[in-house]
Amino acid sequence: MPFSGLSRSGSLYARIRSARAAVNRARYRTSKVHETAFLAPGGIIAPDLVADEHVFVGPNCTIEAGVRIGRWTMLAGSVAVVGADHRMDDIGVPMQFAGRDPLPATTIGEDCWIGHGAKVMVGVSIGDYCVVAAGSVVTRDVPEGMIVAGVPAKVIRSRFDDEETMARHRRGLETWEFTGQYNAPRSGDDVESTA
Repeated sequence: MPFSGLSRSGSLYARIRSARAAVNRARYRTSKVHETAFLAPGGIIAPDLVADEHVFVGPNCTIEAGVRIGRWTMLAGSVAVVGADHRMDDIGVPMQFAGRDPLPATTIGEDCWIGHGAKVMVGVSIGDYCVVAAGSVVTRDVPEGMIVAGVPAKVIRSRFDDEETMARHRRGLETWEFTGQYNAPRSGDDVESTA
């Protein structure tokens, strides 16, 4: 297990994670991925991926061309952003030789969590602050702040109790700054008991 024995809130962990992230960005040949983003090994990731600050892409993910991921968004392992690429309407020509249309842009907003094994079809837009349950297949746009699940994914409920709570979350993110610690105690937590 990488980093076993290291506190995830320590500066050594953050430095090692940063170094591994740089190696993985080079491995995937991505030039539009923020230096704080982490792309785990074992995936297939298009070099034109745009990933903002502190994005996490888990192991064995597949991300097609034309994808943008907002800051603080996490993709668990084996998430795939795929589809809509084989032409099926060229009569008399096998699909694998019929060519491909350009892929439409796909956007995953900021502060989202895409669960293990979820599939996001290309061309979909997932709003800010959304949660996609593990194993779901997202075939349509998802409004901001929604939790979706199923095949195809449907809205289960809002992530926030009301619009004011989501607005407070949005305002909090505007001023939030990374402290250099992963899994740092939340404000109001007893720092002594979490050490």
